[in-house]
Amino acid sequence: MQQKIQTIVLSLLSYLCLSCLVFLFWLKPELIQVNEISELIPDQGTVDQNQALQLQSTILFVRQSFNLSVITPASWPLVISFSLFSIGLSVLIVLFKKSTRISWDYLGSGLVLGLGIIFWSLPQINTTELLLFLSDQLNMLGIAALMALSILSSSAIPQAIFQIGHTNSYSLSLKNWTILAGFYAGNLFLSYANTHLYWDLGLHIPPILFGIASWILFLWDDKHHGLLRIGLGFIAIAVLFNWASLGNDAGIAAWEHWTLICHLTMAILFPLFLISNFQTPIRQNLPVYKITHKAPRVPLNLIYIGICILSIAWVFARNGSAWHQVKAALANQSGDIAWLLHDKKQAEFAYQHAMGHSKLNGQSSFRLANLALEAHDLETAAYYLSTSQLKHPTDASYVGLANIFQQENQYFQALFTLQKANQIFPENLRILTQMARTYESLQIVDSAQYFYQKAALAFPKNALAQANLLYSQKKVILDLPIDNPSIHTNKLAILLKNGTFATDTPSIENLDPTGDLRDWANIYNSMLYFKGKLDILPTQRWIAKGYGNTIFPELLLLDAWQDYYHQKPLRALEKLSLVVDSDATGKLDAYKNIVDYWRKSMRMTRGQLPKKDLKSALLAIEAYPFQPDILQEAILILNTNKREKQAYEASLQAARWNENEAVFQWIYALQALKMGEIDYAKEAMNRLNILDKKLFTASKSVFDKELQQAVARQKF
Repeated sequence: MQQKIQTIVLSLLSYLCLSCLVFLFWLKPELIQVNEISELIPDQGTVDQNQALQLQSTILFVRQSFNLSVITPASWPLVISFSLFSIGLSVLIVLFKKSTRISWDYLGSGLVLGLGIIFWSLPQINTTELLLFLSDQLNMLGIAALMALSILSSSAIPQAIFQIGHTNSYSLSLKNWTILAGFYAGNLFLSYANTHLYWDLGLHIPPILFGIASWILFLWDDKHHGLLRIGLGFIAIAVLFNWASLGNDAGIAAWEHWTLICHLTMAILFPLFLISNFQTPIRQNLPVYKITHKAPRVPLNLIYIGICILSIAWVFARNGSAWHQVKAALANQSGDIAWLLHDKKQAEFAYQHAMGHSKLNGQSSFRLANLALEAHDLETAAYYLSTSQLKHPTDASYVGLANIFQQENQYFQALFTLQKANQIFPENLRILTQMARTYESLQIVDSAQYFYQKAALAFPKNALAQANLLYSQKKVILDLPIDNPSIHTNKLAILLKNGTFATDTPSIENLDPTGDLRDWANIYNSMLYFKGKLDILPTQRWIAKGYGNTIFPELLLLDAWQDYYHQKPLRALEKLSLVVDSDATGKLDAYKNIVDYWRKSMRMTRGQLPKKDLKSALLAIEAYPFQPDILQEAILILNTNKREKQAYEASLQAARWNENEAVFQWIYALQALKMGEIDYAKEAMNRLNILDKKLFTASKSVFDKELQQAVARQKF
């Protein structure tokens, strides 16, 4: 049972080691972040026509690009690493207790007393400072465990080579050892030379792989005490996982440097260790790899001590670069913790302290840039982004730096930045898109279209690139393989710009938009394009949520537009007129053209006369309120069904909206008399006399008769 548990634990540690590789090579955390942003670009298009009338109004294109945004440190890596650290520390305490045979009472009392002395000796500090102090102590202990594990595991690969190369023939074994050891030592040398001596000699195995492979081999080596392997493994992996998942490149670089030094030193000492202890058995081709931990002359533990001394001397012989990187890593982690505890000043101080030890470490530069962005200090953010690009260039940092230059109206500087980025990251969607956007800001249309097209060709299945291509070319691409709100919006905008209208029922479903402007632009162009063929959308509900005032003011137009093209034109006129009248900024003057077009179109649109029933009359008067014959017939039916007030309202609205049309003044005058509104009726007849004397003369006898009846009713 105990062996089974140990196997499970060692398997878990191995998977954790591999997860560190995943973060280091594939899931590198974003330390600077750019997000997609959508802009609505207004244009003009023909959105409706009726006989000789055409309605020109605003249509919307969606232009998408990228914008720099603040990213805060993630808390989950700290939680996971602290949990692993706690497990490892507990295992080491158990190992210490077993080795020294101290009772739990004495051991617990000693730990409590030691912690009490530490806290008593500390000055009065706040909670943040206390947590940072404890974190620093745990991190120092974790780094010590990481160094120890790297030293102890430095012999794992040489021993594995010694074991794998052994065969039944001494000469063949010697040949295998020579080939495998030569390959191992050669790659170690190339890794160190390319990484730290900048020789740039070509391909080599990354030092990270040496470190992770040796750790896994050491964890499964039963020649060492199980609790020691598990305890050191949990603590060291906790530190490495923390660095890898938070992008602490200073710590990773220090670990790589230390790992290479330990492995190079062991590569030199391990053959000497074998020769001094097992020269005769090796020549006899005995399986010496089974007894390397029982060396008769120079034990392997003594080799570990020698490696520790030589490696430390090696580090400081090179100006202590690995040590300074460790200090920078510790400061970076303190900064992350301070930031998560909302102490931005302490976080900034910690990151600057890290840069004092390792000026070009990426995490400090990116974190300081994020802090500057959060404080709206664009100049400082630009400085740290520029600093990060010296050693850690990323497409996001170049795009972010270019955005800062654009916000400061330094468009040419932004363009130069992106051109440099394009050389480092060719065929990059973010950079190509931002270059097109920058050329557009400089009004260099040809270059902007070129880069929009280049991005679309490089990323044929990317919705952002394809939507931008539609926006730039203003031409529908028939065989476009993808569809999303921005693409759909730009397609409709192009059709409306060309004066094309829907001929069939739309296939788009009712949307439930949020804060994404692409959804709103899609709804806007869809309603303009499909008109009455589009299903009724809950515009009133969206307005009640506040979308009409904050996110998309054009929603008020869409609410009226929907009424007009769903057989409620008079209500649409009332709504849109109210919007125009309540606008004090003058930004909605364009809506006056829509109101005027609707009013004129309502006079041109012909409908069927209502049937003799009340329902037909109500529907007809709602759908065709400005058709004199339909209005008169509907009023007769309403009066017959004792709906004189509704008839009066219909005639009043027709006369008010068509005050220069004589026929509507006549209809209103007669209905006003039926309602007893004699003064209003006389005003309407006077207006009729001005507009059309012939009609006034012809209808005066009817009016006088109705007037006498109205006066008689009042006397009664």
